[in-house]
Amino acid sequence: FDISGEAMGQPFRVAGKLLFAYEDGVPANIAVQGLVARLFSSDISGDLKLDTAGRVPSLSGTLKSQLIDLRQIEALAGSGRGATSGSGSATGDIREILDDRISTEWLEQADIDLSLNVKAFKSSAAEASDIALTVALKDGKLSVSPFWAVYADSPIKLQAEVEKDGRALVAAVDLSIKGADFDRLAGTAMDTAGLEAGGDLSVSVKTSGRTVGELMAGATVNAKAALPLVR
Repeated sequence: FDISGEAMGQPFRVAGKLLFAYEDGVPANIAVQGLVARLFSSDISGDLKLDTAGRVPSLSGTLKSQLIDLRQIEALAGSGRGATSGSGSATGDIREILDDRISTEWLEQADIDLSLNVKAFKSSAAEASDIALTVALKDGKLSVSPFWAVYADSPIKLQAEVEKDGRALVAAVDLSIKGADFDRLAGTAMDTAGLEAGGDLSVSVKTSGRTVGELMAGATVNAKAALPLVR
């Protein structure tokens, strides 16, 4: 297939080879080989496979991109947003939204094995490069191991796991930044004029709960920093 057209006022193209494997006259495997997609200045390519013959659906694939740029999409989405008002704690509202809209049952409703490599990522909030991400979901256990990226010239590594333990969820996240330029990192969110700091940082987060909101509220954080340069 090779589909091209216009979306949000910009040209797009999606191309690849679509393959089907049947069992008893019903598609059991669907694969997309040689996928190539482009919208605005963003691109993505690779292979995807969906297997529905097992106990649960299984999605696997390998994707790569030279550039994922969300800025134009964010601008279009932002122009359509109106002002909202309300009362109550913002954190409480977020927890209620997460608890109401995100079911934990999805952890046991599919298997996933995906890898993504992105040379450059840009958004209105941040820019990063050399991103490598592996996501696996198997038998109710979700892992992101590892996630690599370079942000503000600082190499970042993240590993995360979420799994069901009886009726509860257990989660752990480990983040490490080696040889970080902390004044540049902090400078993406605040004024750091006159500050110079560099070194290593590691952060470990562990939590448990019956809902996503309880995971957020019950998190315990341990952080260690080695800052040989502060001035």
